Amino acid sequence: MLLIFGKITKLLKPLICKFKTLIKLDKIIKKIINLDLYSSFENILIKTEKGKIKFFGFGQITIWKAQTLFIQEPETIEWIETFSNDSVFWDIGANIGSYSIYAGNLNKNLKILAFEPSAVNFFY
Repeated sequence: MLLIFGKITKLLKPLICKFKTLIKLDKIIKKIINLDLYSSFENILIKTEKGKIKFFGFGQITIWKAQTLFIQEPETIEWIETFSNDSVFWDIGANIGSYSIYAGNLNKNLKILAFEPSAVNFFY
């Protein structure tokens, strides 16, 4: 029985080593692919009628979202600008929360609830 187990172990050992190498290689590739998403750290200053909003961009996606705040969805910006002092803004699918931050910048009395259900967005 031990002889059989020894032979099986001998056969499986190279496969296990290759599998470990593949897993390490996979992790390295994922790090390289995501490197450009995490490698940029930038402070973005957005000027508004009510002052400035400062975003800390910790990746290309966050930086892009902040830089294109007024370009991506101009109708959303126009809609936010119509909120009254007693409004409640539910930002469902908030992503990085740029529209919530903008709304709060415009109206300090506004009640804002921002939700981002996709955990992927927590990393960008």
